Amino acid sequence: RLAHVVAFLAALAATALGIRRLDPEPVQSWMRAKLDHFASVSDQFDTVFVGSSRVQFGIDPERFDARMAALGDPTRSYNLAFGGMRQHDYTFVLDWLA
Repeated sequence: RLAHVVAFLAALAATALGIRRLDPEPVQSWMRAKLDHFASVSDQFDTVFVGSSRVQFGIDPERFDARMAALGDPTRSYNLAFGGMRQHDYTFVLDWLA
């Protein structure tokens, strides 16, 4: 039994190291395309929504901007939310924005 446990742990460690080599930033790599796009257009926006899938699919920047303009406070907003976002992802995105 001990040999099987050791073999399992060795295989698990080897798999984790292999995945780490393929994707050195496992948490942020799936965000990279959207973050890079926002970086190139960020000067066009004054409001940024950050959140999980509820924000991503629940807030429509065009409708938000239209409503704000109707209320007399025009704005340009960008939805920088990601589905599956967790607390450490928020920290990364907010640090990146700052």
